[in-house]
Amino acid sequence: SATAPTAEESMNKIREVPLFLFKNLFYFPKSYLYTKFVCLLYLRAVSDEH
Repeated sequence: SATAPTAEESMNKIREVPLFLFKNLFYFPKSYLYTKFVCLLYLRAVSDEH
């Protein structure tokens, strides 16, 4: 359907958030576990869309 994301769009969406979170790790090292948790939830949510 027209609303289904392409593989490239999905990969771009998957890359954006982890890159943002990894950048934040340089400023907030103590948030590593929180960042890891959020990243896992995000990836699970993305995979559930398919």
